[in-house]
Amino acid sequence: MMRLLIWIGPLIFGCAGMHHERGERAFDASVAPVRVVMGVPVDERVRIIVGVRSGSAHDPVGQEGLAWLTAQALRYGGTSAHPPEAFEGALSALDASVKVVVDKEVVGFVATAPASNTAQLAALLGEMFASPSFDEASVAAAKQRGVAWLEKGLGSASGRLVGDAMEKWVYQGHPYGHPVQGRSSVMPLLGAADIQNYYQGRYVRPAMAIGVSAGVSDAVVVGLQSDLSQRPVTLYRDVTPRPVAPKTADNDLRVAQAGSSPWLGLATRISVSPGHPDWPALILAQHIFAQAQDAEGFFSGGGFGAGRGDRLWGVSLPSVEVSSARRAVEAFVADGVTEASMNAAKDQMLQKIEASSGSEQLAWSVTGQLMGWPNPRVVLKEGLEGLTLDAIRAAIITHIEPKDFRAVVVDAVASDEVLDGASLFR
Repeated sequence: MMRLLIWIGPLIFGCAGMHHERGERAFDASVAPVRVVMGVPVDERVRIIVGVRSGSAHDPVGQEGLAWLTAQALRYGGTSAHPPEAFEGALSALDASVKVVVDKEVVGFVATAPASNTAQLAALLGEMFASPSFDEASVAAAKQRGVAWLEKGLGSASGRLVGDAMEKWVYQGHPYGHPVQGRSSVMPLLGAADIQNYYQGRYVRPAMAIGVSAGVSDAVVVGLQSDLSQRPVTLYRDVTPRPVAPKTADNDLRVAQAGSSPWLGLATRISVSPGHPDWPALILAQHIFAQAQDAEGFFSGGGFGAGRGDRLWGVSLPSVEVSSARRAVEAFVADGVTEASMNAAKDQMLQKIEASSGSEQLAWSVTGQLMGWPNPRVVLKEGLEGLTLDAIRAAIITHIEPKDFRAVVVDAVASDEVLDGASLFR
């Protein structure tokens, strides 16, 4: 049995814009050691994940992209003891890697190395969080990558542009209403002081959690936990309050992107998190609807994305008329799930859950811990196993209103009534 300073926080149902507890329990959380969750065996390499509740929903108004830039600067900006090249050299010598993933709510630093090098990897991670140098050249390079992604990456595939445009369209006025990289006109204006302020204010003890795969020794885990627990003892601050646009679909968004084939996105907002009893039913319903349309669904519950307490429900598909897609939604809500389609989709999703990698399972666990929810993977698996046709139909009727769906159409044809794709995220 591992003897660790493991603190399991109270289950608080929260999402972007919702408020966390204050008072004695919140203070207890702020002074407790950084939380630790254990994972299943992975392979001959071990995983360590440091998760932080500091995703793009926490961007200050007018500084969209700061969460992403801070995470990049932390990962690639070196430390007081290891400048960027030396830090990368140290990782290479250990046959190790550290990947940073930024989502709306959670930032994940995913580290991997052979089991024999775990102690050295954990030491580098602790150093990265304890004494980052935010190297100026590395920050400048990160800003260039962010701007390039916003200006060019979005246009690399019509379907991908639809997803990002859909979030901007549906989440107007909401903290989720911009890509994690922010806006191309804002990124160049962000400076060292902004990064430092964000790091000090958001990378605080109650906003952090560690996930470790089996095979990591007690001493290594306790040492990393001790390093991260040196972060400031302060209350977690909620995301910046913003007025939320109404959900009704008053009109469609049309985007012209040079070289794009016609593509359509149709979606609505669903304010349901893994802590909600209807979450598994709505994920399964999304899967069934997307398969029926031979399309890709927006509503996903995996990895760090499981931290979203509000998400898109709908589909992205090539060359379909908006009116036809809207009729398909109406038909699905009226009577689109059968016993056969439900059972087939359940089998597919349960197989996918069982086949999820150790790293994926660890990411789910860390995300659930940070958000104050049960482990999303466990919730989804158990919820799907017990799901009935009546329950899934009830969830659809309760949460999905066809008239609330908004459409985004991407095409190569420009006109005065069509937004230029290159200017979508300026």
